[in-house]
Amino acid sequence: RIREALEEFTPVSTLDDPASPQHNAWQWLYLLDKTITFDTDDLVLAQRYAALVLYYASQGSSSSSSSGSSSTHHIILDGDDDDALQRDAHECDWGLFDCVDIGTKRTIVEIQLSLVGIKELPPEIGLLTSLETLDVSLLSLKSLPNTMGSLGSLKSLIASRNSLTEIPVAIFELSSLEKLDLSSNAIGGTINEALGGLPKLKYLNLQRNIIGGKLPNSLNNLSNLEYLYLGYNDLTGLDPGTLPAQLRELGLRLNDFEFELSRVMGELSSLEYFEARSNRIYGVIPPTIGALSNLQVLYLSRNNIKGTVPETIGNLSRLEELWLFENKLTGGISPSMGMMTQLKSLVIHSNRLSGTYFVT
Repeated sequence: RIREALEEFTPVSTLDDPASPQHNAWQWLYLLDKTITFDTDDLVLAQRYAALVLYYASQGSSSSSSSGSSSTHHIILDGDDDDALQRDAHECDWGLFDCVDIGTKRTIVEIQLSLVGIKELPPEIGLLTSLETLDVSLLSLKSLPNTMGSLGSLKSLIASRNSLTEIPVAIFELSSLEKLDLSSNAIGGTINEALGGLPKLKYLNLQRNIIGGKLPNSLNNLSNLEYLYLGYNDLTGLDPGTLPAQLRELGLRLNDFEFELSRVMGELSSLEYFEARSNRIYGVIPPTIGALSNLQVLYLSRNNIKGTVPETIGNLSRLEELWLFENKLTGGISPSMGMMTQLKSLVIHSNRLSGTYFVT
């Protein structure tokens, strides 16, 4: 009965491979587990099996390492041998997972695998269909399994600091996803239009990759997106209307973006943080900047911005940091800047500005 059920999740060849974590999990269930019976619900069995596979995947990765580095840890469940799994204990009591009660079942909703030593995320992760939070950062992962597309309840996926070379296609099926962090990988190519099909996404971090091309227009479909970080890539294009109007934080630092500043700032009236240093942004600082009443940080240094600093900049009463250095700004320093009483950092050198700045 158990074996037949597991064969619906895992190929027979994998279950029969003594070196696989799936084989070890199957053997443990069959020979040692005291909680699984003939009448065990399939969802209960699937969760316990997936938990065991994750445990043995971590044990194998750790035992095969010769570095002895203290920065990598395998999962320890009250010891280092199989008895540490506690045959009578629920997997929620192993110390690896966060669980909640859903009906009469204790269900895994959060997994933190960062630094546990797993080099390849087992496809059985897709059996945990109630999972809401998954952290697989700092694991040197080269891919994520397609079975992750089954995680319909997943709200937060953190897969930063790995070796991913593309945005995994399974992510585009995660309709409940609110937070996605794929920063510090090796993702290349362009951003897939399908990314705009995640209706609940609020936070997207793709910093420190090698993504190029222009941003897909489908990003405008992300009606809940508030935090977008794209810095340290090779991005070039940004069409009008691409960015969602409700963005609160936008990070574009160190790309090759070439667009007119007034056009983008005019579309984003809710901005609190705008970081766009070291691009090829051109045009003038628009007078409408004064309408960005929530703006607290504005970094526009090392671009091609010209013209004068508009008087309306003094309306930014919440602004704390303003960096405009290494542009082509001219004229006098606007007296209205003295009205920005919250300003803590002002860097405007390497322009052609003149005059004195006073705080009132």
